[in-house]
Amino acid sequence: MKKTAVCAILLAVSVSAYAKNGGPVHSITLPTVETKMADGEGKVVMAANCSSCHSLDYIVMQPKLSPKQWTGTVNKMRKVFGANISDADAAVIATYLASNYGPGSKTEAAAQGKDPAP
Repeated sequence: MKKTAVCAILLAVSVSAYAKNGGPVHSITLPTVETKMADGEGKVVMAANCSSCHSLDYIVMQPKLSPKQWTGTVNKMRKVFGANISDADAAVIATYLASNYGPGSKTEAAAQGKDPAP
């Protein structure tokens, strides 16, 4: 552990010394990617919790999961990957995802060229 800390400190010092001595500074501009999510109750809670760890594209690229599968996915994010999502928010997120990205949802109907209105 001490060796790792010493190596990290030496690396940080050498990098900062290199930058201070006129080393080249490079920068890049990353594109802004905005994923259009379905409107619905729970959208804001879902976006706030899910986008803190990954792009919302991961949600829209998923197959149309059942409510049980969406609940399992949200729980996996919490318990396996350590997402800091409360029980209340997890329930809201799973409901939003199942309603908007599950079988029979309006996004599925729209993807098939059907009128999503009942």
